[in-house]
Order: sequence, then C-alpha cells, then structure tokens
Amino acid sequence: MVGPHACFTGRYATDGDDDRIEAVSTLGMLPTLVQLLGHEKSAIVTPCLRTVGNIISGNDIQAQRMLDAGALPAIAPLLQHEKVNIQKEACWTLSNITGGTAAQAAVLVNFQHHGRPLIRRVCERASGGHVAVRKEALWVLANVCTGENAANIRTIVDAGALPVLRDALAMDRSMVGVGLDAILGVLTVDRIYAAELEQHHVVDVLERLIDYPDEEIYQKATRIFSEYFAAADDDDNDDDDDGGDDGELLAAFDPGAGAGVAGGEMDGFEQINQQ
Repeated sequence: MVGPHACFTGRYATDGDDDRIEAVSTLGMLPTLVQLLGHEKSAIVTPCLRTVGNIISGNDIQAQRMLDAGALPAIAPLLQHEKVNIQKEACWTLSNITGGTAAQAAVLVNFQHHGRPLIRRVCERASGGHVAVRKEALWVLANVCTGENAANIRTIVDAGALPVLRDALAMDRSMVGVGLDAILGVLTVDRIYAAELEQHHVVDVLERLIDYPDEEIYQKATRIFSEYFAAADDDDNDDDDDGGDDGELLAAFDPGAGAGVAGGEMDGFEQINQQ
C-alpha cells in the first residue's frame, strides 16, 4: 500500500532541475503515479499530481515519458475535483503540456474526455470560479496562443478561448499581461482573428488598457491596437451609437477601478514558472 509519505517523497525528489527529474522518471514508477491520480484520498492525489506536474515541467523528453504513461486521461477528471487546490494543480500540469512541443500541445487541445473536448473544460475553469484555478487555466490557453501553431490555436478558438482571454484583461496586472501576450500570439498567426476579437469587444478593452497605470501593459495594448485594430476603429467611429448593452460589460475593464483588485484576492498564491 502506498501512503502519503511515499507520495511526498516523489514530489520533493522531482522538485528541482532536469537531472533530478531524470532520476525519478527512469525508475519505472510513472504508471504507478498515473494510477494513483485516481485514488479516492486527496492526501494521495495531491503529491502524486505535483510529481506528475514536476516531471512534465522538465525537458520535452521527460514530459513525453509522462504523456506516454497515460497522464492526460488521468489528469482530465481532476479539473472537476472537489478540492480547489487539486483543480489548480491539474491546470498547472496541463499548462506545462501546452508549454512543451507543438505536438504535445496538440495532444491536449484535441483530447476528448468522455466524448467532450478537454480544452472546453479548461476554458470553463479559466472563465469563472476560484481565481487561483482561473489563473492556471489561463496559462494553459496562453501557452497554446504563444506557441504559434495555427492548428492548435484554431482548436482553442473554436472551443471558446477568445472571450476567456478578453476576461483575463480585467484580472490583476500579471494576468492582464498574459492575456495581452496570448491575444498578440493569436493575431500573429493569422489576422483573421481580429474580426472575431472585435465581436467580443476586445477593441474597446484595448482602448481602455491604453490608460492602464503600468508602462508594460500600456505598450502591449498600444501595439496590438495600432497594428491590428486602429483602421477598423476609425471606420466604426462614424457609426457609433450610445453603446447599448455593452456598457455593463466594459465597466469591468476600467483600469482605474479594476487594476490590482484580483491581485488582492491572490495574496499568498504560488505562481509557478510556466514554460
């Protein structure tokens, strides 16, 4: 019988550089780790999930070993786990998959769990619920967007990623930056997404972020707006109305009112390096 202490040993043994991960990932224990992700006790699942995540966060070969051992089907149901921390760790682990090779990211974005695309569940976790889970789920999407693979980006867009990325622009400063990088990544691959982003009011949000009290955010928002939306916005100004129902949506993106609010909720949250 495997107890929590043995599981935590694996967690700490892989918490380091690639050499430490290599030592553990070649011991033949990966199938056991995957199996334990389905354990009924959270005290077993938690350290095993972190161990799996640590291995996937290593180099591409180490990550592939973990995927070949069946990690993805075992991680997928954890997005619905009753424990928020396990949901967060599951999303962090998935973000390290999408931060790997384009082929590894493609396995995730095309994976079906009980006949439903896993990436849609990721979008749901990124769009609502506990802010710690939202942040890690957003990293899953952002890594795909900045990976510059057209097929992977098309898949997550079809799954509903664009409004999720827009909503990230109303979170704390770090996630505003992540959201802007992701949007730029999408547009860099194909300008066709500009029209879809406009439909989700991203242009209006970008205009507001130009007044954001942070130079880096200002520069990113200005670049995206000027390179992809400025001409279209000039045309739209001729047909402006009173905004209709859009005012309530855009109120959430007031730089003066919203900057830093979500960050206050995240005091003590451990932001782990994303690949």
